Amino acid sequence: MHAFTLLERKGLNTVQTRGPFHQNLHDAIYHVAEAHFRACWKVVGRVDKLEGLRSESPEQLQELAREIVDKLASSQAVDAIDLQPEDRRDQTLRNSILWNRDVLRYIDLYEATRTGDVGIMEATLPHLAFRFAGGRNSNYLTEILELLQCLQHDWPPTLCDFVRRRCWLVNMTGCPRNFLPLDKRQEYNIKSLKVTDRVQGPNASWDLLKARSPAIPMLQAVRKHLEKQFRSLWRGVSHFRV
Repeated sequence: MHAFTLLERKGLNTVQTRGPFHQNLHDAIYHVAEAHFRACWKVVGRVDKLEGLRSESPEQLQELAREIVDKLASSQAVDAIDLQPEDRRDQTLRNSILWNRDVLRYIDLYEATRTGDVGIMEATLPHLAFRFAGGRNSNYLTEILELLQCLQHDWPPTLCDFVRRRCWLVNMTGCPRNFLPLDKRQEYNIKSLKVTDRVQGPNASWDLLKARSPAIPMLQAVRKHLEKQFRSLWRGVSHFRV
């Protein structure tokens, strides 16, 4: 919470806040994770500044990365602290290791989603199941368990392959790192139907909306093209890290 306050992330300083703060939360997680792992590199590399690692070979950097995961971002590292006498446990270090371990799972799943790596997404399902069980999110837990049951036991291989390839992600641009979960893509469609390209005027009706819906992707492409040509004021759809 203190990190969110320092980063001035609106609505994240209390769990009671309600509202669409997903992007703020996502950016804050990435920023805090970057700060944590920068510190980890300095610890395992025994340097005061990251520039001191430039002389290391790729093999040495890879070994340091493994050491970071093993000693500062793993369940084994947490267990090692828990085995110590209670009066000797470093609770601050333990909390940092927990954060590092959990945030790596988050980043791994997010990057897999963006790049279309359904294999990593499927491998993450058991970890999500344990997380939802621990957080008492019973509905999400049930969905994950049912999906695992179907993928591993109930469905034939052809159906499993179809679900992985056609039912989890969609890429409307054909460009790398532009994959979206289907439910998020559908939210964009709903926004276009109800807000951006909604039908207006005295002739607005469900029939007109139905007739116009197939043309919405083309209308969006034309609008973006005109905005680029005339450089009119517009709000972007991408979030850049600064």
